[in-house]
Amino acid sequence: MKPKSPKHRAIVAGNEMPEPLFYAISDIHGCHELLERLWLRIECDALRLLAPGAKATVVFLGDYIDRGPDSVGVVEWCARLQRRPPPWCAPVFLLGNHEQMMFDFLETRDKEGLGFWVENGGGATLDSLEIGAGTPKQIAALLFRAGEQRGLLKWFLTLRFHHRAAGYLFVHAGIEPGVALAKQDPMECLWIREEFLDSSEDHGFRVVHGHTPTSSGCVEVLANRVNVDTGACYSGVLSAVRLRGKDVGILQVKAPATRRGKR
Repeated sequence: MKPKSPKHRAIVAGNEMPEPLFYAISDIHGCHELLERLWLRIECDALRLLAPGAKATVVFLGDYIDRGPDSVGVVEWCARLQRRPPPWCAPVFLLGNHEQMMFDFLETRDKEGLGFWVENGGGATLDSLEIGAGTPKQIAALLFRAGEQRGLLKWFLTLRFHHRAAGYLFVHAGIEPGVALAKQDPMECLWIREEFLDSSEDHGFRVVHGHTPTSSGCVEVLANRVNVDTGACYSGVLSAVRLRGKDVGILQVKAPATRRGKR
């Protein structure tokens, strides 16, 4: 009887090749300290599993800013990682709906855009940039200037809507069921909830997403999707998943107490 291949390995041209290794992190929301702690866990985990010279793909699923105490710290940390990733890591950064809300306000510079963003946690980002009160146009000008000076806006423009690899689709919120990936509305990828979350459809790939915090504070693992958002800015739990083949591993860190933005 022919022996089975070792777990997480595939036979390619007579040689045993490890399955590609992925990690995904979502909805950091200004929780810089939690991000740094979670990153150490990911790094140790990856170095334990990777063959010499191999890389793991680490996908950030968006929502770096708003609600938490240090949006600027998170974005600057991610921008540094993108510029100088460690040898074991190939980082991928996706756009979230909170970054899109900020862009929408910068485009309109009106009261409605500012109000909608602040209502959804944008005030914490303004606080992080030390931007105080003013008219929407004044706040937008200060936000643009601060973002340009720190190089943050340039980094935001590199963010992608989704990343597909090895039977997985990484995206911030989800996709419209039954719609081909090439025809997906980018805004649905950032905002969709019930239509996607309630679907048991096989999408042709397993969707790895965030955007909708789980009520339990635990990662949600289903046959057709994996929800990584455990509501770090509310629960104090920031999560990542490890993906290799069909296997899903969970890495988490927890704050001693939750911290919320001022506005």
